[in-house]
Amino acid sequence: MALETIAASGFAYGGEAFGRLADGRVCFFRGGVPGESSEVEVTVSKRSWARGEWVRAIEPCRERIECRCPLAPGGRSGIFCPGCSYQQVDYATEVAWKQRQLSDFIVRGGIADAEVLLAPVPSPRRFGWRNRLKLSRSGRNFGFFAEDNRTVIPVAHCPLAVPGIDDAMEKYAGFDADELYFRWTAADGVVVNEPERIVTEELPGFGAFKVPAGAFFQTNEAVAA
Repeated sequence: MALETIAASGFAYGGEAFGRLADGRVCFFRGGVPGESSEVEVTVSKRSWARGEWVRAIEPCRERIECRCPLAPGGRSGIFCPGCSYQQVDYATEVAWKQRQLSDFIVRGGIADAEVLLAPVPSPRRFGWRNRLKLSRSGRNFGFFAEDNRTVIPVAHCPLAVPGIDDAMEKYAGFDADELYFRWTAADGVVVNEPERIVTEELPGFGAFKVPAGAFFQTNEAVAA
């Protein structure tokens, strides 16, 4: 497919940047940043839209930063893990665009004069906050599913995970199981593949909650309250 120069005008829901091709069609691509022009390889071409793979920023804008994880869009590996769609921009830009997307959803839902009155609650930590995580097996490797929900991307470390889980991921690389489920709490440490085990979650101002390790509880403890 041909290389195109595309000026990104925004982020679509899910983190893809978008801009227009020379013929006027909208092209979606991960790794771009609104306000800058990028070199993009067009990989899917439809009558009214296209999708591409980001190659490089021609003139990087001030919001662009270096990705912490090589599997993030715009990272160093060339492989994209869908868990981090905005890592190529600073956190304030990510939060602002998500708030804008929420407002757009409300307007498109039929409330033309809608106004989102509450400001978003940002995480005090962009990395090292995720207290539960599931990996799927492919051969002898464990990892996250790619966007096709079939391909497993091998992952030995995840910067989103709390340090205890991130350390444990590599230790269980050859574990005999179809999946690896990690749960961490300050009271219990790391729990691996014990979904029925009761763990203690503590929220400032609300106290302690006893929950099964396999049950849902807000994964970012710092903003759960």
